[in-house]
Amino acid sequence: MDNRMVGHLSIDSTIIEAREKPFIKKKEKKVSPPKKKGRKKKGSPEEKEYRKQKALAEQERLNYLAEDILTSISRLEIRCSLTAKQNSKGKIQRFIGYKVHLATDDFGVPIAYIVTGACVHDCKAAVPLMKMAYQRTDFFYALMDKGYLNPDINTYADMIG
Repeated sequence: MDNRMVGHLSIDSTIIEAREKPFIKKKEKKVSPPKKKGRKKKGSPEEKEYRKQKALAEQERLNYLAEDILTSISRLEIRCSLTAKQNSKGKIQRFIGYKVHLATDDFGVPIAYIVTGACVHDCKAAVPLMKMAYQRTDFFYALMDKGYLNPDINTYADMIG
């Protein structure tokens, strides 16, 4: 399949309301020992453990950016769910349903889309959308709103050039 050139890739999402019973995640209680506050002393076991955890998290992040599209999408919640949004007047509105994440070209032609549960944050679906769009087209840059401020998105954009 030949790639076609697209100037801008616009990415955004919108809520699709549904009349289903939403899936609600049960919060797991994590019991962890209390952590000492403040900076870890150089050479201490706490500092070594902290650096090891930080390196592991960075490696997981890079693996996530390098994995294939289907694996990235499988990490997202796809069941009907509940979300809340603040409107322009400051009131909180609650929605039950889904969210469609869409990447379009300059003329509004859809390049890639993902349908997830309404509880999925915009920035979680942006990297899989960009992976799909990059596979189908070549684009100069992606336009996104403030909901997409995330280091993973910037790192992936740098990876693909």
